[in-house]
Amino acid sequence: MTDKRRREKRREEKDPVYGIKRRKKETKSREVSKSGRIGGGMGRRRSMSKSRSQSRSGSINRSRSRSRSPRRRVKRERRSSSSCSDRDNIYERKEVEDVPKNIQMFEAFVEKNSSVKDTMQKFGWNYEDANMWVEIIKELEILDATVEVMRAAFTEILDRWPYCYGYWCKWATIEAKTDTKKAFEVFDYAVNTFPLSVELWLAYIRFMRTELMKRKDGLEGIQRLNARALVTVGKEWRSLPVWKEVIAFETSIGNPLAVTVVMDNMMGTPLGGLDEAWEAVSSHFETTSLDNLMSLNERTELKWECLSERMIDEERNEEMAIRLRGLARRRVIYEETKKKMRTMELFESKVKRHYFHWKPLERGQLINWKKYIEWTRKNSSEGDDCVLIFERALIPCALYDEFWLMYADYRESRGELELAREILERAHRIHCKQSVNITVHLASLLEIMDRDLDATEALISFDSKYPGNLLIYNRYIAMLKRRELKYPGKESKRDKSVSETYECLIRFAVLPYSHYCLRVREREVDTKDRHSISSYYSLHYARYLRKIKGQSKMAMKVIKTAINNDPSNETLYHALIDLHYEKYPLDIESIKDSFDLCLNSPLTPHRVKIRMSQCKIELFEEIGDCPKEMRELNAYHRELMATNRGEKEKEKDISQ
Repeated sequence: MTDKRRREKRREEKDPVYGIKRRKKETKSREVSKSGRIGGGMGRRRSMSKSRSQSRSGSINRSRSRSRSPRRRVKRERRSSSSCSDRDNIYERKEVEDVPKNIQMFEAFVEKNSSVKDTMQKFGWNYEDANMWVEIIKELEILDATVEVMRAAFTEILDRWPYCYGYWCKWATIEAKTDTKKAFEVFDYAVNTFPLSVELWLAYIRFMRTELMKRKDGLEGIQRLNARALVTVGKEWRSLPVWKEVIAFETSIGNPLAVTVVMDNMMGTPLGGLDEAWEAVSSHFETTSLDNLMSLNERTELKWECLSERMIDEERNEEMAIRLRGLARRRVIYEETKKKMRTMELFESKVKRHYFHWKPLERGQLINWKKYIEWTRKNSSEGDDCVLIFERALIPCALYDEFWLMYADYRESRGELELAREILERAHRIHCKQSVNITVHLASLLEIMDRDLDATEALISFDSKYPGNLLIYNRYIAMLKRRELKYPGKESKRDKSVSETYECLIRFAVLPYSHYCLRVREREVDTKDRHSISSYYSLHYARYLRKIKGQSKMAMKVIKTAINNDPSNETLYHALIDLHYEKYPLDIESIKDSFDLCLNSPLTPHRVKIRMSQCKIELFEEIGDCPKEMRELNAYHRELMATNRGEKEKEKDISQ
């Protein structure tokens, strides 16, 4: 088996959807070769329309695409949010054709380069191992790989860990060597994916300044990007370098009035290093001419205040009084902000890792972030402050599902269900893909929003990647039951009925959707695990048939089938006895047969027979009417106990 085929097989095991797509593609190519029609015509148009409809259907296939480029994933936005002039459509974000060749090109490159191939083999071709991608990026830089290969590698790593700002900057730098447009697209997608990265915004602003200052209309584009950066990341505790960058740019183009406006906003924002910023404000007020320092309205207002308080006299001229009055007004804002920052500084001083890393975070750091969030929720009257602290905490704590759940619960408590859904989907799709809690909460929220199909889709998507979780199976069945009660007689083409789902779980220990059932039938399932899951759901199915559907005979049939498959399971025997015991009038012979099924079976363990025999004695003391039969039961029980003692003595002698 070639390495390429081995990789495909491993990928199919992790992603069943990929395997189905590949098999369909091979079948289709064989059919085309047989019919002699290659490309073009109505068949091609039909396939294109089919692919469009599938992409709109919202299926789980969309979440597993491995060759997405940033341009494909970014939605169309209004041109006003662009970072350059309206006439320059280079910087307008737009949807472009997908580039599926990226991953193929990368795999072809791996086949030709033994060093990269050895690196991937060293990590077992595990695409979810971040350390493997770190080594691969280093190898590609040493080998001076093409832009297409680097693009494929960066897409793979940033699809999985989008908070790695250093790789975004590296990618944009590499793209800029050959195509400035793509570098802009990478940066723009990066700051939309990771909006609270100070380092990313600084790199983007500096890159834009270098490129756009070469253009006649580039000044307006830079100013719009500066404004966008301050709105997006300006309230981040560590964002002082971004404020400085904007101030330095406005100073360099000779716009002191804009500098004053930026500084005014900065004084009202809690920032690390605000004292340093205040010194810059004081220096700006001392060195800038009054006409360029403040707007005419503010100067007039300050002048009348000075006259009313007699601050203007022979010793203090008008300009100095207005200047001091304006600075005093800003000092008040600065001192109010400093008061607000006192408690924040205690939490901020304990933050040791403000950036993302896949290595575990210290427990003390996690506790500090939780306390910081709780304090902000109690003491902040503005929702934006809570949102900011949640988003900041999710950068170093992105791999901890409890923070995502806290954030979603906060949004839900404010009635923002759609935003809560987006938060949970972000965690489910990217950061906490293996978290059962995230998946279950997402499905529950979608069901509350009357999006039942999306709710079951989330559970199915999780199970297709990480099968065998009973909580997922139970939630899936519970949703089907509720939907069955809500819409009696109406079943989705996508979802099976409750009975079909139970039967599939009992038979194959998987949910009944075609592509995964096919995968299970093709591979060997652990018999022990399958029997335990089968017995578990046989009990649930029997209870459902008896209590909800009122089908006692069918429930007994399910339990008896489960006993044949798992004769050592004591719970199944008790369930069968309970089904007979609940019947009215009481059928004593059926209860006897149920006990005998356990006691006479050669496959039933001896310890189970002893417990069932004791249970039979206790039950028939209540409902039995024959003393002779009771003597026989007690005699049989004594025989079982004697046999058990003899086996224990033999084991003791052997051990000695």
